[in-house]
Amino acid sequence: MSIQPKSRILANPLGRRARTSPAADADGLNTISGSSLQSLAAELHQSAVQGVFEYPRNLVSTAKVAVALLTVLPFLVLAMLIIPAYQATGNISALLSWKILAGVIAGVVSLIGAGFISALFPTIQVRPEGISVSGLLAKRRVSWKQVGTLRVMELGSSERYIVMIPFEGKTSPSPMSDRILALAGASQKGESGVLITSDIKNFERLLQLVVAYMSQAAGQAAPAIEAFVDEESVMPRAQLLFDVNAALGRMAKSTEDDLDRYGVQSVDDGPALVWPQVITKQLVIAAAPALFMFVSMLTRSDQRQVASGVEIWILVMMAFGVLELPFIGKLAQTVGDMTVGVGKFRRPVRAYEELQVPRALLIMGGVALLGMGVPSHLAQGMWLVGIVVTTVLATRFVQRLYDISLVPALLVSVGTLVFQATLFALYFGLR
Repeated sequence: MSIQPKSRILANPLGRRARTSPAADADGLNTISGSSLQSLAAELHQSAVQGVFEYPRNLVSTAKVAVALLTVLPFLVLAMLIIPAYQATGNISALLSWKILAGVIAGVVSLIGAGFISALFPTIQVRPEGISVSGLLAKRRVSWKQVGTLRVMELGSSERYIVMIPFEGKTSPSPMSDRILALAGASQKGESGVLITSDIKNFERLLQLVVAYMSQAAGQAAPAIEAFVDEESVMPRAQLLFDVNAALGRMAKSTEDDLDRYGVQSVDDGPALVWPQVITKQLVIAAAPALFMFVSMLTRSDQRQVASGVEIWILVMMAFGVLELPFIGKLAQTVGDMTVGVGKFRRPVRAYEELQVPRALLIMGGVALLGMGVPSHLAQGMWLVGIVVTTVLATRFVQRLYDISLVPALLVSVGTLVFQATLFALYFGLR
């Protein structure tokens, strides 16, 4: 099978360009010469410094500041709540207040956010015995025999990449790094590894050295690149964050794919929906605004009484959030029926599951801000930004799905705004 040059993720002699060179084998698959492997591996024996790969200093410094604020400020806020309450009564039972409970909940969210940020910009050290991954709060070492096939996703035409380095077998735990993999859609269930981007210094050199050591561990003197690098991987949520156009194209698919060999348009709406799984995922999304409302309301409870039956209202809010998914799916189907005569339901439902993720993350970021003592207006602003982002993404998706102009797709925009505006109004009414 012939591999056409598509990217330059691995510079010569290991990249796609090398596969089209005269040194390619008879089957069209380029292999790495033993001398090339030896020269690459020998560099690390000569100088350990060459095997250390880090992100730019400004990114790492910003992450350290964010982790420090997310870690320290929630404890300061709790101290400012607990000390006056105890001094006023001298009774430890006074600490069991709504406001302190709100600070604890929001503080936990802040600490989780700090953990995620601490794992975003790892330092990679390549050694003859294995690879070492160091975050701000954790470090682990993995032998080369435990490193699986590298999964690479190209981001548009900007020659930027995201790479997952999977670890097989039992390794030292790094929960936040593994959760980042799951959040980005880069890993399968329970899989371990590390995620890096091409922003890391000497990115191509890093991949060259990793592949060289992997091939040595596998006992292959002249391995094909395809044995160690998968350049066709898709990481759905990471793609949505860094390459919106490609993500929307993947979710919507081309309308040409819906034409049979006679040129007759058919409805290819994707696989059937497993509703228990769909509802479970949507419950997680719907829990974000409910948690925001609960924490914000508890924070104000010392000024006025907590609304009676608040538990019921939170359940109503979550139920309303769950209904948003099939409602938007039906709305997208209606737009297709009215514009092209072929409306689709399952594909919009699956797409909207992804399109809501940025909004949910921004809302949870607002909860973390509440835990840090930031004024609630800033936290509410993050919710509003999330509403706008999801509305724009949903509208562009429907345009891409049916290849239509903006005006007919605005029906989905209105539906998305109505649902989220209702939740936002309910939040203000109860707090």
